[in-house]
Amino acid sequence: MIRILATLFTVFFASYASASVFTIADIRVSADGKNALQAKEAALLEGEKKALKKLFERITPAFSSHLWPEPEDENISDLVQGFDIKDEEITRTHYNAIVNITFNSVFIEKMLQEAGVSLITKEADPIIVLPLLSYSDELLLWQKNNSWKNAWQDIAEGGGFIPLIIPKGDKRDMENVDIAAISSDIFPLDEKAREGIDALMKRYGAKKLLLAHAYYNAHDARPDIKVDLTYLDEDYPKKESYKFRGKGGAGQIEPVLKYAASQITNQMNKAWKNKIEATLGNESSAEVFFAINNIDQWNNFSNTINSFDFLKKVDIKSIKVNEAMLEIYFTNGYNEMVKKLAENNYYIENSEDKLWIKYYQDPPLWFRREEGLGTYESGEESYEY
Repeated sequence: MIRILATLFTVFFASYASASVFTIADIRVSADGKNALQAKEAALLEGEKKALKKLFERITPAFSSHLWPEPEDENISDLVQGFDIKDEEITRTHYNAIVNITFNSVFIEKMLQEAGVSLITKEADPIIVLPLLSYSDELLLWQKNNSWKNAWQDIAEGGGFIPLIIPKGDKRDMENVDIAAISSDIFPLDEKAREGIDALMKRYGAKKLLLAHAYYNAHDARPDIKVDLTYLDEDYPKKESYKFRGKGGAGQIEPVLKYAASQITNQMNKAWKNKIEATLGNESSAEVFFAINNIDQWNNFSNTINSFDFLKKVDIKSIKVNEAMLEIYFTNGYNEMVKKLAENNYYIENSEDKLWIKYYQDPPLWFRREEGLGTYESGEESYEY
């Protein structure tokens, strides 16, 4: 039976899981059919399949996509707990919509556990986000025409590991936030500004407050933006800067703002996920098999795998004529273990309901496809929208 940390992670986190972790937002669906009902059914099924893949990407370790279960089309709907449908367009033979899909956490955990794939569902503490937009010579925060705030509001409603709180922007919030002080880049904040930030966090029950300051020049030929991220709950915060290159002409800023908010949130979620996996890494193990072709090959493999310092322990559970079963114990999480093995040309693959450790001179396709899913690096990064 395949087992990759499944029991440890699933049991530990089950009581912490919330609907938001299992909600995938803004899935665009479109399909044709003989009639409107068939078109809608086909579109929603495609949406469920897309959303399930995104959910697996969110809650399972990197480098495990080749181990994901693949339920039949007729069984996917059984995993869905609910829909939120918006922007619906229906004709006699066509259906378009944007859907938010929430999956049943119990069914998803059971399916992944049976496949031997671990999942991480523990939420982080909530973070307040202040989406400040420098639009030419104007500073926008609470205004209705702040497209940056609207982008973050959509993200906050879409689920993930990190609950995001966008303040209401009422009189009380306005009194608490000194826009001139927080946008000045002068730290630590003065006493009055600090008291206001503390009052805002107390009001919304959060210990972290992120200033997401986006800069856009309306006179630029292309809607490029720069985003500075600063945690105002810290006295001497480190600022991280990112650039997002937009498409289209000047003024078409909404799409790139939505993209920027989405990319930043995705990386925050990935960093949290990696942190949690590493936290429990010392308790992790996996049962793997190795195909034996001859005694020299086995001796070479055995000596090599026992020399890896990133493996805490290697237990040989059984040896047959053509295969060996091992229990490998590792630190810093499954993700790091897979990458360390790959540095030595060994890869874990699923075959015949078992995990096999195999040697390849060149990385297999599934590994190359996932190699870019590491932790987001701080500093100034540029994205093409």
